[in-house]
Amino acid sequence: MPILLSFYFLVVLLFVDGAEKDDIKDANVNRREIYDDKTDSWGFVEDLKDHKRESLDIDTTVDDLMHSLQGICLFDKPKQSATQLLIDTQSILKNIDVYKDIVKLNIQLRNKLKWIVEGSKGTIEISRVIRMLKNDVQGICKPLEKLRDCAELKKKHKKSGVYIIYPDGSTAMTVYCNMDEFDEGWTVLQRRQDKTDFYRTWAEYKKGFGNVENSFWLGNDNIHVLTKSGRYELRIDLSDWTGNKWYAIYKTFSVGNENTKYKLNVGGYSGNANDGMAFHNGMKFSTKDQDNEKKSRDCAKLAKGGWWYADCHEVNLNGIYKAGLTSKWDVVSWTKLKKETYSMKFARMMIRRF
Repeated sequence: MPILLSFYFLVVLLFVDGAEKDDIKDANVNRREIYDDKTDSWGFVEDLKDHKRESLDIDTTVDDLMHSLQGICLFDKPKQSATQLLIDTQSILKNIDVYKDIVKLNIQLRNKLKWIVEGSKGTIEISRVIRMLKNDVQGICKPLEKLRDCAELKKKHKKSGVYIIYPDGSTAMTVYCNMDEFDEGWTVLQRRQDKTDFYRTWAEYKKGFGNVENSFWLGNDNIHVLTKSGRYELRIDLSDWTGNKWYAIYKTFSVGNENTKYKLNVGGYSGNANDGMAFHNGMKFSTKDQDNEKKSRDCAKLAKGGWWYADCHEVNLNGIYKAGLTSKWDVVSWTKLKKETYSMKFARMMIRRF
């Protein structure tokens, strides 16, 4: 039912939006006038049978709707390229089956409501049935519950995947929730499993980048908002290119805001990976365009990543992704386990509130 209501609002907003944008409206009018002048078919259209006139109205409505949908993308991104418009149109098309299903369900809903009304005996019974239906719908269409993290989501969702959370009750954040492992409810902050570029700027690390279902960084602002909302433990999982696996758990984990340069607070180690993060505790975050580590060696440039460097690192999970042993120490490394020149095959950071 919330989906149906959302669909109605979408259609209304699209047509209101079309009515308010005079340029679009004028463009549509001019297009039709040119068409009428060239084909001289206006009088013929008036003489068509009703069902053909209705078909023309439907075609016009479809054209207006299509231009409105694509217009949203154009107005939001007026300087976008043809390639981006192609991608946006593909995304609209990919989701259109949802609305086809909504229309089908609306037809079913209308038919059933019609049967109920026709089968009811008198206005009193109809009123009673309508009142009960409204009560049921109010129970279905409850306000959106803004869950803070994956630990709260696990009470209702048992499948790992992408979800929207509200760590501070208002800020929406798209995250990947691990609901399958280690007693579930983990919010994933980082993952390395392919050659996605992590040698990024301060602004990129602030906002986040990558695909939350593959290799990504959730964003320093997001990590701060998450970890300031409660007490969180950090779990780091690692594996090498021969199948060995390790983990490190830290019972204390939080990241400061940008004013503190996203200062790291981490401690309370347990696991089998040896404590590599202690070396980085209390450090500020550094990137290739902002050096905040204590000895100003430009570790971010040397280690080719963004991290809480401290002259320079024992952990470099945002370094360059390579296969196994290399000749440089700018790779995805955990030096308490392997040489600083050894690049791990897999690394993941995730947190859970307790």
